[in-house]
Amino acid sequence: MRSMDFRPQTGCLPFKDPMLSPVTARVVTSFSCACILVRPVVRTSSAAREPHNEPAPSTSTVADVDKEVVAEKTRDGMHRFAASTRKVGATRLVVDSLKRVSLTFLGDDHTLNYAVAKVVGSRLGWFAVDVPKVICGMRKAVSLDQLTQEERAIAEVEVLRGLRNQFRIIATPLPGGAITHEAVWADLWGSVIVWIDEEDKQRPKGRTPERSLYEDRAEVVVRTKVQKGFAVKGGNSLENRAKAVAELLLPRLSDYLAEFPELADRKRQYVELGCRGDWPHLQSPSCSSVVQGLAADRKPLVGFESSGNAVADGNAMELASEGTPAICV
Repeated sequence: MRSMDFRPQTGCLPFKDPMLSPVTARVVTSFSCACILVRPVVRTSSAAREPHNEPAPSTSTVADVDKEVVAEKTRDGMHRFAASTRKVGATRLVVDSLKRVSLTFLGDDHTLNYAVAKVVGSRLGWFAVDVPKVICGMRKAVSLDQLTQEERAIAEVEVLRGLRNQFRIIATPLPGGAITHEAVWADLWGSVIVWIDEEDKQRPKGRTPERSLYEDRAEVVVRTKVQKGFAVKGGNSLENRAKAVAELLLPRLSDYLAEFPELADRKRQYVELGCRGDWPHLQSPSCSSVVQGLAADRKPLVGFESSGNAVADGNAMELASEGTPAICV
């Protein structure tokens, strides 16, 4: 059997299979040219006659002064955001402004306060303290119902006192508990006090001593309205209520810290000095409230009352003339 060699003719492409007929080279075209289809754009006469849409004149009734104020606030906000160490979002701005200072959430509903604390804590990186759980662990009780009101208040005072030196936590004191005692506020002033007030039109809240206390001591107030009906997205569950409060709380907290930029540093200084109860007028580190109390209770000797007052007045005038700050004793 003889082998046969198939040689293509001149001007044809070679093929190994002898069953295929040779293809003329001039029939083969480039792939890029064969696959591109150019479709001409047809413009109708109506489209050609259509005029360009010009922006309509503004019909806003807002004064130019208000617009300038809004623009200035926007620039300030962007400047504060640009000064953030890590530009992750608005939450990072709050974290940088707090400088590890803790938060305290007050309100009539402790369950809602703790739910908001968990939501805010997850966003800021703060730890939400479950005060009832800690109290039950200290007293070895299953629930707070096993403790009397006095035992509950004493345990809560111990918990809040132990938390005053801790940073990046969110405490939620019990309504009507230890916060009604004035001595406890010496431990709470080391954190930013936030009042969460949920309003219900069907059940209006009267003015109670506790609400008066919240109004006087709170530094940031967040008021929300209870939404009811089938139109509420996701239902009126505790989780949705807590998320709604958190959405209002974080921007308001950011604005408050921007208005008082030195607040976080003063809070940290108050904690480092030992939470002596001298907020907001911090005294020098050499001052001692115990020594001041003893000096106030000290009585002069009989027959030297006037001389003691005269010596004290003379020392005060001498210090004032020299420009030397008075030192607490």
